[in-house]
Amino acid sequence: MAIWQYHFILVPAASIDTVNFDDFQTSDGLVDDERFWTVFPMDVSAFMPIKTFIPQKQSWSENIVQFGELDKSCCEIFMEDQRVVSVRFRVDFTSDYSSLLDSMIEFCLFNGISILDEHLSSVPLNALAIALLMQDSPQFHMMNKLRR
Repeated sequence: MAIWQYHFILVPAASIDTVNFDDFQTSDGLVDDERFWTVFPMDVSAFMPIKTFIPQKQSWSENIVQFGELDKSCCEIFMEDQRVVSVRFRVDFTSDYSSLLDSMIEFCLFNGISILDEHLSSVPLNALAIALLMQDSPQFHMMNKLRR
């Protein structure tokens, strides 16, 4: 993740009340969100509409469907046997991301997907709320300092 990106995790909305958030930090400090997708499995094809607003790109791994460039706004769907195991969405906040947020929110609402922030808190599916969250992030403040 670049310092000009805000990182989100997408999960099935129905799984949020069924999964224990305390168990998500792995021993190496990463987040294991596969449990959300185990409880409510989804085929990777359900995410193909994302290519209407983020172009699909060739991934470095055959187990990842990648939309967008990794150093810009992008979405990565990690899969095993065509089943989703993790979805990461990164927003380049140095770009004009308003239509991207609107499209991703619409996709999430239509498909029963929730967005978690970098602290694993559920984010309202509202573009203004998400923009304010990103603008309050440490990386956003650091980028503003570097730009001065």
